[in-house]
Amino acid sequence: MSDIASKLARLTPAQRALLQKRRRSAAPARDPQAPAPLSFAQQRLWFVQQLEPENTAYNMAITLRLRGPLDASAMQRAFDGLVARHAALRSCYRLDADGTPQQMPGTPPRLALIDCADATAAMTRIIEPPFDLTQVPMRAALLREAPEDAILAIGLHHIMADRWSMGVMVRELAVLYDAACRDEVDPLPPPGLQMPDYAERQRSTQVTGLDTQIQWWQDTLRDAQALDLPRKRRGDTPLGATHEFTLPDDLSAALRQEARQRGVSLFTLLLAGFNLLMYRYCDSDDITVGSDISNRDSHEAQAMIGPLVNTLALRCDLSGNPDFDTILSRTRQVLRDAFAHQDVPLDQVVEALNPDRSGGEMIPLFRAKFDLQQAERLPDQIHGVRLERLARQDRTTKYELRMNLEDDGAALSGRMEYRADLYDPEIISRMSVHFINLLRAALDDPKCPASRLAMLDADEARKMVSLATGPALPQHAETLHQAFLDQAGRTPDAIAITDGQQEITYRDLDARSGAIAAALDQRDMPAQSRIGISMARRPDLVATILGVLRAGCAYVPLDPAYPAVRIAYMAQDAGVGLILTDGGVDTVGDTLAVNIHDLPPAPAPMPRGKGADLAVIIYTSGSTGQPKGVALEHRNILSRVAWAGTVFEPQDLTGVLFATSVSFDLSLFEIFATLANGGRMVMAQSLLDLPADAGVTLLNTVPSLLRELVKHNDLPASVRCINLAGEFFPPALLDRLLEFPQLRTINNLYGPTEDAIYDAGNPVQNEPERPMPIGRPFPGSRIYVLDRNGALMPTGLAGELCVAGAGLARGYLNRPELTAERFLPDPFQDGETARLYRSGDRGRWRVDGRIDILDRIDTQAKLRGQRIESARSRTGWRPTPMWPRPWF
Repeated sequence: MSDIASKLARLTPAQRALLQKRRRSAAPARDPQAPAPLSFAQQRLWFVQQLEPENTAYNMAITLRLRGPLDASAMQRAFDGLVARHAALRSCYRLDADGTPQQMPGTPPRLALIDCADATAAMTRIIEPPFDLTQVPMRAALLREAPEDAILAIGLHHIMADRWSMGVMVRELAVLYDAACRDEVDPLPPPGLQMPDYAERQRSTQVTGLDTQIQWWQDTLRDAQALDLPRKRRGDTPLGATHEFTLPDDLSAALRQEARQRGVSLFTLLLAGFNLLMYRYCDSDDITVGSDISNRDSHEAQAMIGPLVNTLALRCDLSGNPDFDTILSRTRQVLRDAFAHQDVPLDQVVEALNPDRSGGEMIPLFRAKFDLQQAERLPDQIHGVRLERLARQDRTTKYELRMNLEDDGAALSGRMEYRADLYDPEIISRMSVHFINLLRAALDDPKCPASRLAMLDADEARKMVSLATGPALPQHAETLHQAFLDQAGRTPDAIAITDGQQEITYRDLDARSGAIAAALDQRDMPAQSRIGISMARRPDLVATILGVLRAGCAYVPLDPAYPAVRIAYMAQDAGVGLILTDGGVDTVGDTLAVNIHDLPPAPAPMPRGKGADLAVIIYTSGSTGQPKGVALEHRNILSRVAWAGTVFEPQDLTGVLFATSVSFDLSLFEIFATLANGGRMVMAQSLLDLPADAGVTLLNTVPSLLRELVKHNDLPASVRCINLAGEFFPPALLDRLLEFPQLRTINNLYGPTEDAIYDAGNPVQNEPERPMPIGRPFPGSRIYVLDRNGALMPTGLAGELCVAGAGLARGYLNRPELTAERFLPDPFQDGETARLYRSGDRGRWRVDGRIDILDRIDTQAKLRGQRIESARSRTGWRPTPMWPRPWF
C-alpha cells in the first residue's frame, strides 16, 4: 500500500468526511434536472433488472398500519413533500444516446387513496409486482378499510434506496405529516446530498489508492472456496422464504457484556459466532461470508436517500481447529483489513476477480451473508394516529442464504432469508438453533477447540444416533455353512445351482461340499486356516467355498482371471497354506495348489466353526499401493443374509444370477443370501452373458455393467428384481430400467467391503428424487454422518459416512496401522469393543430420514465396482488413534 493510501486508511470517519467536504468545495453545482450517471451499486442493480425484468428480489417495501383519526389529505401532502425533498424518489433510469444507463428526473409518484374491504390483498398489488426502471420505480397507496383503520403501502426498487433510506423515509414522513396536520411548512432542513450528486461524484472522483485496494481484494479472495452449505437439489425457480427467531434474553445480555469486556463491537462478536457456525456446517477452514456496511460515515449522508450500502466479502482462515478466542481475534483482524479497503464497490471486486458463476448467482464471491442492523423504532403516534409495522413474507431473496440480526437495544431477534428451492425449512430452522447453541458454548468455554463446542443439544444428538441405528437384527444361524445345511435339510431336492449344462440340488451340493471338507479335515488344517481358491466359474466353485467353511477354515478367493503377480501377492499376503484349484496349476508362488478332483474321498465331518471365526478375505483394488485384504467373519456376512431373508420374496430368489467374481464382495450376497434362503443360483461368466431363458429373477451388480447390458438389449421377462451397489446410480439408468414393466423392485444399495456387502438401501422404482437416496441402515447396522473431527452432523449437513454394527470386518489383514487409522472406537456406543469404519464417502441425512451419497472426501473413484485409490485426501484430515468421547 502506498504512503498516501496507508494514511487514508487510518483516517477516522470525521477526518474522512472533512477531506471529502474540502474536495467538493471547489466542484461546480450540478444541474438537478440534468441526467446523472449511476453509482456503482445502481449499475449492478440496473444490470440485474435488465437480465430478468420480472425479477422482484430487489423490491423493497414500507408497510405500516395506521389506527386512529387519519387525515388522508395531510398524508398525501406529507408524501408529496417527502418526494420533493429527495431526488432519488423521483428518478427514473434510461439509456442515453450512447447506450449508457443514466438516472434522470421522472414523473413524481403520488400517494393513491383507496377504500377497500381487503387492504392486505391490495397491499400485495402495490409492493409485489416488478418495476419498470424507465419509469420512477415506486408505488404508494393509503388503503382504508375503515375510517380509523388504514394501511400505508410504499413499494420501491432497491436502485433508489437501501434499508437505511427506509428509516429516513419513515422518520421524515412522520414529521411532514405532523406538520401538514398543523398547516405548518416543512420543518426539516434540506438534504445535504442527493443521490445523483453522490453518483456523479463517485464516478468522477478517483479515490487515491483505489488500484491498490482492488489488488488487495484480489489477493485476499483469490481461490476462496465456496461454502458447502446444506443445499437440497437445485430447483428451477429462486423463490424466497424466511424464518424468524429470537436469541434468549440471557444470551443477548451475555453477548453484550462479553463484547464490552473484550472491547469489540457486538457485530464483531456475532460475526465470529457466524463464522464458527459456517466452520461447523461446512466442515471447512476457509470461510467467506458477505456483510453490508452502510457507507454513511459523513454527516450529509446520514439523511440521504439512495443505495449507498456496500457489501464486503469477508474471508476468514479458521485452520488449526482454533478456539473461540482465536476465531474472534481472526474475525476482528479480517474486519479491520476489509474496512481499510472498503472504498472498492463489490461490483468492482467481482469484476476484478471474474470468478466462475453458477446458475442464479449474481454475487458469486459468497453463498452466505451475515448482517446486524439497528432496529428502526416507530414513533408511538403521529398527531393521534398509532403506527404499527406490518410483518410480511418475502417471496424472493437477493441472497442464497442470509442471517439478518436486528438489535433493538435490549433484545436480539433474527431472520433467516433463504432460497426455498435450495434449502429445506427444517434445515434453516435448525441452523438458527445451532447458532444459538454454539454462541452459548463459546461463551461458556472460549478456550475449547471449535470442533468440540456443542452444536447439537442432547435431544438432537440422541435423535441422530437413533437415526443412525438400523432395526434389530433377525435371528440367524451361527455360521454360513450351517445356514446352508439348515436349508438343505428343509429342501434337499430343490435346485441350488444351474449353469446351463447341469442342475445341482441342495442334496448334491451338500455332498460335494462335505467331500471337500472331509479332505481338508484329513490334512488336520487348524481352525481358521486360510485356503486359497482359484477355480473356474462352475458349480464346483461354490461347493469348494462351502467345503472350506465346513472344515472350519476361511477362504481366500484368487480369481484365475487376475494377473499372476496379483494372485501370487494375495496368496503370500494372506498366508494361505493351500490353494484349491480345478486343474492346470501346481503351485502359486511357494504355495502348493491341489486339484479338488484329486482329493481322496472321505465321509463328511461334523461342521466346525463359530460366528466370530474368520470366513473370507476379500482384497480391494488399489492403484497407489498393494491391494489390502479385508477380513470378514461369518457373523458379518450372516447379518446381511438375515436381512435378505426378510426383504426378498421367495419368487425373487428362484433365479439369482451368479455372475460376480468371488473376489468381489457382491458375490457373498449371490452365494449365501441365495442358498441360506432356499433360492437358486444361475451361473454365468459375466452379466453381459446373461442367459435369456434360464429363469433369472434377480440381478445383483454395479450400475456401469448393467448400463452396458441394457444399452442395446432388453432384460429377460423373468427378471423381477435388481440390486445395484458399488457405484453411483445414474438417474438415466433408472429411467431406462423403468421401461421394463416386469421389474417389481429396483434397489439402490450402499456398503463398503469393510462392512460386509451392504449397510443401507431402499427401493427406488417409485422414487421422485434425482439422484436417488440410499435409504436407511439395515438391521444390525449403524451409519453415522460425522465431520472430520468425529462430531455428529445434523440432518442436511454433509460429512463422512462412518459405518458400524454387525457387519463390521475385523480390519485389514497384516495392516495394523491402516486398520487403526480406518477402524476406530465408536464413541456413541457403550462398551470398549464397539468400533466404526471411516468409509471415505461423503453423505448426509435427508429431512425424510434417508441418506444421500454426495462424493468422496478424497479423490478415490470406482471402475465397475472396483476401487481406484488416491493417495491424498482433499480435506487434509489427519488420523487420530481414537475419539475420546462423543461431542455434538
